[in-house]
Amino acid sequence: MLCSTANRCSELNYGKDSATASWYKSERLSLYSKLDEVFSVNTDKRKLINRAGKIFKVWRSKTFSTQTVKVPSIALVTIMYDFEKDKNNPDNYSSSIEMLRDMTYYGVVKYFKDKSCSGASSAEINLPVYQQDRNLLNRLNSAQRIDFCKNLVKFNEALEYSASEKVSEAESVKTLEPFIGSL
Repeated sequence: MLCSTANRCSELNYGKDSATASWYKSERLSLYSKLDEVFSVNTDKRKLINRAGKIFKVWRSKTFSTQTVKVPSIALVTIMYDFEKDKNNPDNYSSSIEMLRDMTYYGVVKYFKDKSCSGASSAEINLPVYQQDRNLLNRLNSAQRIDFCKNLVKFNEALEYSASEKVSEAESVKTLEPFIGSL
């Protein structure tokens, strides 16, 4: 299972989306196996990733709560997976906020080209395993992809500010509250 504790990070929900609901169990297990290769099962790193994933999932729910077509939560997991795979985790993070700051920045640059979202209209986030329709952003139109990018940039900037050594814990909480609610 992607997360060892229920509802502790971005669980893969197959039931609500017709595309992923039709996946065979073997396809799901293949994805879990692929993610576990990078997410280091039963380690402190995994615990940090789980916490960062939960924050990311809350951000998604809060940010896109009024939209009928949301960014799939598996897209957020894929951003985290690609970050860990590509970076090979050279940094030892002391907090999930620092890790999420770097993950969101990585996602903005890798998938949307830059903080101005110049590549957002044609952005793709592809599953790390083969599926007929691997691009997890296919259901979003250009405007929705741009909106996703702009919201991700704002969240990254809040995380960047909150992770700064010069910022108090209380100020960090206040900065992140509009994005993830009360802590």
